Amino acid sequence: MSGLLSTTLRTQLSKRLATAAISKRSIPVLTSLPKLALINNVRTFSNTAINFNAPEKSLKRVINEELKLAQAVPNEIDPAYEEYLETEGYKVVTTPGESRVELVKVDKSTGNLIHVFFDIDEVASLPLNEELQEDMEQDEEDSYDQAFCNVKVVVENQKENTGLILNLLLQSSEETFLVESVTPHNNISAHLRQSAGEADAARAAYQGPNFSELDESLQTEFETYLAEKGINSELADYIITYTEHKEEDEYRNWLSSVGKFLN
Repeated sequence: MSGLLSTTLRTQLSKRLATAAISKRSIPVLTSLPKLALINNVRTFSNTAINFNAPEKSLKRVINEELKLAQAVPNEIDPAYEEYLETEGYKVVTTPGESRVELVKVDKSTGNLIHVFFDIDEVASLPLNEELQEDMEQDEEDSYDQAFCNVKVVVENQKENTGLILNLLLQSSEETFLVESVTPHNNISAHLRQSAGEADAARAAYQGPNFSELDESLQTEFETYLAEKGINSELADYIITYTEHKEEDEYRNWLSSVGKFLN
């Protein structure tokens, strides 16, 4: 029994000594790890602080170079288009930083105001003739949708506060307009004051019949009406040209704003 007890005690003592030895060896290792990690963290933080502005400086340099290149190219509209505006009586209403543009004039025959609205982002997205032809060969349905952009014409009778809203599609390849819908409105001034969100909500109202389903004689008369109001290929050409001009202006302003932010 004493021999068994002695053996048991020795075994337990050996285990305790082994555990103690391991614990003693482990203490320096465990305590040293945080120190190493701390040193590495300090070095990493130090390096980051030194190079903190490097990406901003690099980006600003490229932005400034691009702005200089853009400003070196003239961005003036051909005088012929200015003459067109004067002849037709249109005034351009636009705000820097906004993509929506309005052309407005007085209809000489009726005294009504004619508003033409378009978005330069939409117009600029129209494909060129060559691109359109290639796309049409690949996917006719999708390319058809991409070949047009929306132009809205509002004929406003200020005295009666009534008007006609004509939603048109501008086709850049032909520089022509296609009528999509014609909608009479009994409070046209309110419609013209609508914000973008309110305009989207107003689309839930009846927009009139599908224009392509109208009798051909009626379609022809509407097209003649628009042509007599100056909604023709010359206007389409001006919209495309003005879009190029304004888009370039907005691009330069964008470069300048980004560059100022990076100062």
